[in-house]
Amino acid sequence: MILSIPYKGSRDYLHGTDMFDRVISIASKESGGAPEVFEISFHAMANKPLVLQIGGDGPARATTAAGYFQGAAGKVRFFLSETDGEVVGRIPYAEEEVVRNMVFADQGATALMGALNPFSDIEVWIPMVKELHTRLFPEANGKWVFARAKMSGYSPEHAPMEYRVQHTAKLGHKLTRNEVFLGDRKVGDIFFSLM
Repeated sequence: MILSIPYKGSRDYLHGTDMFDRVISIASKESGGAPEVFEISFHAMANKPLVLQIGGDGPARATTAAGYFQGAAGKVRFFLSETDGEVVGRIPYAEEEVVRNMVFADQGATALMGALNPFSDIEVWIPMVKELHTRLFPEANGKWVFARAKMSGYSPEHAPMEYRVQHTAKLGHKLTRNEVFLGDRKVGDIFFSLM
């Protein structure tokens, strides 16, 4: 299945938030509801249209991202790979606008933001984590990027709730783990990598 994902803002690569949103939506349909567990890991930047393969041992082409979802029917693997062709379209996305009203707590290790905004949950959490990293690790040499998400009991369909991101661990020098919450309920972990 080809995923039609446009570029975001001035980026020349496909955004991980769009891959996350598209695949979790498809996984919800495949599972007959939001999956109990959803995990996606990014292996490379993509600047070509993507094909989603659900099940099997993986594609013949290099994998851009891979993961699994688990529901009543069990664990199902998926793979995203670039196809030939060109990405069509571009949509606005200004991360600085997403986090404009974010506040910090716990000596800067936690970020909070109100519930009402026009973005998907992952489109809010990712810039929150990025801004948190900018403040926590100003000496970092490189760019922090979304590397992996592992969600448990998360559904994109919910009433508006406050967003919370809490930095929980720096794993070596180039990987971090960050807990994400809707209201007071933890719904997953988001990992960032320094490139």
